[in-house]
Amino acid sequence: MQRFFVLLLAVTFLTDPLVWADSLQEDRYFQDVTEQAWKEHDKAKNRVLNNQPVEIISPTDLKTEFENGIKWEERADFKRASKAYVKALSYSPTYPLVAEILWRLAACYEKQYRWVQAFEVYGKLYKEYPAFDQALDAPQRQFELAKIMADGNEKVVLNVPTDQFYSMIAADLFLQLEKQMPKTELAGLCQFEVATIYRKRRLYQRASEAFYKVILNYPLHPLVPSALYESGLASSNVVKGAHYDAAAIDTVIKRFRRFIKEYPEDERVPVAQKLLEEMETLQAEKLFRTGLFYLREKNAEAAQIYFQELVKVYPESIWVKQLKQTSEEEWTVPESNQTIVKPYEFKKRFSDFFDLFKFWS
Repeated sequence: MQRFFVLLLAVTFLTDPLVWADSLQEDRYFQDVTEQAWKEHDKAKNRVLNNQPVEIISPTDLKTEFENGIKWEERADFKRASKAYVKALSYSPTYPLVAEILWRLAACYEKQYRWVQAFEVYGKLYKEYPAFDQALDAPQRQFELAKIMADGNEKVVLNVPTDQFYSMIAADLFLQLEKQMPKTELAGLCQFEVATIYRKRRLYQRASEAFYKVILNYPLHPLVPSALYESGLASSNVVKGAHYDAAAIDTVIKRFRRFIKEYPEDERVPVAQKLLEEMETLQAEKLFRTGLFYLREKNAEAAQIYFQELVKVYPESIWVKQLKQTSEEEWTVPESNQTIVKPYEFKKRFSDFFDLFKFWS
């Protein structure tokens, strides 16, 4: 009898439509999830990103691409090697393999004359994986790459008619490297190279400022004497472009005076001395002509200031001699329909100034 009741309950349970509905719903759920999983798998396998198919990868794929890169590199096929290394990097390898791939990729870019790409990869290696054995060599490689572009050698391999465009790219790379290696000797060298590029491109004002940044930011750098000299030299070219630019003249005088004082044994001192004398003569002329201008404008007080400054700062200048030799009548040049300053009035106004000249007579 008991067996009959157990059998009856089992039949009832199995034939219950609600139980069957729940069971079918559960099966359908797992079937839907499985189908969706395969759909997502197929999407991932066939997905296109930047027009490149994205594949489902495995550690085996990573190892294969890395070994392919080495194989092509050994065969001197650096283009295929770099493609293999880039693909290997897309698999997100862990340290130290990722650092090794970056080092090899940068070297392959160098062999293909892809200077900027190599520079960027070396920079990534240095910043993100400083513990890697070759990481400390990366900044020096970056410097050499920027130097190649700055010197214009890249136009041979890139078939570019001028190197000016690439020299300015090199300046930008040097500045990036300076920020990457702050307060180091290499950073000071980068700043000096930037200034040299500006000078070669005849951007003399920018060159003068860039050279002086070496002195301000890296006062103990071995290139400080050269930077000081080059800064004065660049400013002297600014003066030649604007003959009476008082600020530029003053800059040249300050830089060369300091250079001669601090580095008297430097072989460039004679050139600096000659340019200094030229600038001092120009500044004396500036003072003389400015005083003369104010005198003709009947502003005796302003003229006196410039003349006295001329005698005080440049007593041996030819313009001081010119000032002493000029007669009172020559100072009072008449203009049409204007009252001129009489000689005796001029002498009265400048009594203190002429007393100063008694010392010279």
